[in-house]
Order: sequence, then C-alpha cells, then structure tokens
Amino acid sequence: MTQSMAIQRRDLITGSKSQKNTTHMPLKEGKEQLCSARTNGIQSAHLLQSFMDVGAYTSSSNRDTDEATDAKHCRPQGQKAAKERRKGKGKGKLGKGRLSDESVGQFNNMQIKKSEAIEKMAADAREHAQAIAIQAEADKEKVKMEKIKQFNELLKIDTSSYSESQKARHEKTLDFLSNEIYGVEK
Repeated sequence: MTQSMAIQRRDLITGSKSQKNTTHMPLKEGKEQLCSARTNGIQSAHLLQSFMDVGAYTSSSNRDTDEATDAKHCRPQGQKAAKERRKGKGKGKLGKGRLSDESVGQFNNMQIKKSEAIEKMAADAREHAQAIAIQAEADKEKVKMEKIKQFNELLKIDTSSYSESQKARHEKTLDFLSNEIYGVEK
C-alpha cells in the first residue's frame, strides 16, 4: 500500500483533508487518532491497518498483538480526573460518596424507627419504675400493718407481774412502735 492510499484512508476515517504536500503522518498524530478512535468505539481493522501502513513502529511481525497492547496504553488518566472519579464527582455519576434519594429515604425511615423504639423503651422504663414504686409502697404498707399488729399485741399484755425495769422496757417499746406507726409519741 502506498503512502498516498494510506493518507486517503486516514482522511476518510477522520473526516479531514490533509495537505497535498504531506507525504507521511507523524507518529504522535497517528497514535492520537488511534486512541481517540478506540475510545469512541471505532475499532475497525481498516483504521488499524492504515495506521500501521503509515509508518508506525512494530517490534513484531504479528500486528494483532501490537494492536491489542496499543489499545491498553493510550493515555493514563490524569490526577484531577482520577480524584473526581474516586470522589464520585463530575459527569453526574453517582459515586461512593454520593447518596441517592432512595438511600436517604431509607436512612430517614430507619431514624424514625429508631426514635419510635427509643420512645417505646422510655415509656416501658417509666411503667417499670411506676410498678417498682407501687410494689415498694405495698411492701411499706405490709410492714406498717405488721407493726400495728405487734403494737396491738403488746398493748393487750398484762404488765402487772413485770418488774419496774421490764415495765420500763415495755413502755419504751410501745413508744417506739407508736412513733413508727403514727408519727407521734404516746
């Protein structure tokens, strides 16, 4: 294939007209066209053949392997583009750091359920505290009733046979129980 035919093929593929005095395509320009064609999805054998005929260096006689390696090594991604891709910015893509409406809705629903559960636990804790207070009040009443019963039994005891010290102790016990039960001394 002659160089003029390669130029004509290149012009047909790229859609541009070359100058008449141009006898060959520079290697850099050819690689750029090849990379842009591959990224645009045009991977015809015609374009690759025209690129190889224009003067690209091949280290092997097998052109298929060179074409495959050229497609992988077009141009690395820049730092800024890589950073935007990692952060999920640019071109409207939803990345790792972005939240969709669905995920925000799910989060809000979970927060509502969490707050409802906390309110229910607080209500249960209040009911439990009330039950404990009622039980404590019942226990206190039971103790008071036992003291009243004991006080009444001590009042019925005949102390005529007691010595003076026994009578004094009996009287102190009655005063103590009266103070405990009624809050006033006898």
